[in-house]
Formats: sequence, C-alpha cells, structure tokens
Amino acid sequence: MRLLAAVVFVMALAVSAAAQSSEGLPSLSMKQGTLEFAGWTAGGHTAWGGTRSGSYELGGRFGYIITKEHGPGWLHGNLEYVVDVVPVFILPQPNKTAYGFGVNPVIFRWNFTKPRKISPHFEMGAGLLFTNTEIPTGASNHNYTPQGRIGVNIFLKEKRAVSLDLRFVHISNASSARFNPGFEILEGGIGFHWYK
Repeated sequence: MRLLAAVVFVMALAVSAAAQSSEGLPSLSMKQGTLEFAGWTAGGHTAWGGTRSGSYELGGRFGYIITKEHGPGWLHGNLEYVVDVVPVFILPQPNKTAYGFGVNPVIFRWNFTKPRKISPHFEMGAGLLFTNTEIPTGASNHNYTPQGRIGVNIFLKEKRAVSLDLRFVHISNASSARFNPGFEILEGGIGFHWYK
C-alpha cells in the first residue's frame, strides 16, 4: 500500500510540473514510426480474490508508434503497439512461492503528447504467464493476464524518458483447468525508455 501511495504521489508531482513546461519533448520523441525500447520493474499486492500476497516483475518492452498525433486539446496524442517480455515474475503463496515468466504480445497504448515534458499514457492488453507451480494452489501453472495501466513518461531529454505507472493485472486460467478462481494484482512500476 505504501508503494501505491508513493507512485500516486510522484505521479501527482509530475503532472503539476508538466503544467509549467512547454518544450514539447513527447511530440519530438514519439512520432509515427518511432520504435520504443524499455526496461521496467513493478511490484505490488493482490488486490482482491486469491491469496493476500505481494508480487514482483522485471521486464523489457518493444513498442512501435502506429499513428500520427491527433485529437483535440488535452486528448492530443498517438497510438502505440507494445510487446512486453517478462523474464522474472515472483508471487509468494502460503504453500510455495511461484516463479515464472510471461509475455504480453497484445498491448495498445495511448500516449498524450500535448507539448510538455510529461506524457501521461494509458494502455490495455493481454498476455500469458507460465509459473513453476499452480497459482493459486490447485488451479494452473499457465494463466492469461488481461491488464490495464495508467502512468506518465517524464522526459529527461529528447528520446529518453523515465516512466511511473500503476498497473492492474487479472490472472486467470480461463477455465482451462477444473479450478479457476482468478485474482487481481495491483502494482506500481518504474521504467526507462529509449525512442529511436
């Protein structure tokens, strides 16, 4: 809960700082056809459903900005297609800690690019998660992960940004096993992004 409060606080500071800036780094860095490469980490807790537990992830990201900027006022931005690879996933459970890896091959992200140093974003997507043990116990060790994320990219200079975000992930085996309780994880994350 403290991690969530810290992420929300830093995002609020970033958004207030954005109101004072007009350099346009998001627009310069995120044009149609731009590639994004990122490394990120996230941690949090199960939100509701499932066993009360913490979670930790470490991943990499590849993105491609597929549209030009468009939209009125503060909605002005572009659409990006993203793939996340998650080589490290850890979820402690009462019987056994689950270690695994995942891939999120379908993520669509809207980047708000109104001229400033801060670029808010939101995204929705889906992926697969494979673990060494069933999560939760008695369910499955391969699960689906529909997810959503909101956050901000804070541009340090053109084509370089740090991101802070809040992520919601639903973990479920989609009834591919007899037992499918499904549960949610709420995570705060930080990442570093390079645009080419």
